[in-house]
Amino acid sequence: YTPVKQLETIETELLVRDMEVVEGRLLKLEEAKKKRKLSADEERETELLHLIEKGFDENSFASQLELAEDDLKLLGSLALFTAKPIIVAINLDEDQFSANDYPERETLLQRISERNFAHIELSGKIESELMELSEEDRGIFMEELGISESGIERLSRVVYEHMGLISFLTVGEDEVRAWTIKKNTPAKAAAGKIHTDLERSFIRAEVIPYDEFMTVRNMQEAKAKGMVKIVGKEEIVKDGDIFHVRANA
Repeated sequence: YTPVKQLETIETELLVRDMEVVEGRLLKLEEAKKKRKLSADEERETELLHLIEKGFDENSFASQLELAEDDLKLLGSLALFTAKPIIVAINLDEDQFSANDYPERETLLQRISERNFAHIELSGKIESELMELSEEDRGIFMEELGISESGIERLSRVVYEHMGLISFLTVGEDEVRAWTIKKNTPAKAAAGKIHTDLERSFIRAEVIPYDEFMTVRNMQEAKAKGMVKIVGKEEIVKDGDIFHVRANA
């Protein structure tokens, strides 16, 4: 039972489940259309479902259509598995992980790419052993293996990248906190992630990239050196930005 066969089996199960959901929803929309005029959203949903159904006939996932955010919201209540971001975790034994090779690797990775999936290669046994070690011993073990990050750390990065997410930071007197947002989020909307009141009363924001801040490690010094940028509501927040909102009281 090869990795490619395992992935094919999982794909088939997801496709069959979603086919049933799509067919059921289309049937309800057709019945509604006989009784009344469909709303604009229902008309668009019908178009999307027929498009997805055609893709299923060609063994394609809904995610391969790269639908717009508004279209995905229309389909949200259906919870289609084939429309969701999918990450394939490939569990290797220690020898395969060290060699970075295993049977059908190229075929498997090509299939993952064609499906618009993301993937991570890891060894569950190694990860289990890492969790049992002290921080110092863990560092030594990872160095021997030639890795700089644990599987959990790499998985977090893959999830963020595949789902189009970034994090920005807020710094207070007693805490530093990370906030997760979609890529290309403007400053005003990012402020709303901290608190809805900040979005409503947003004036501007002070922003400095984390890497730049770490060269001085002091916000007052960073401001004195002109490293802190004052931005308006449409400024796009970038991954790792340290972000301070100025708002009306």
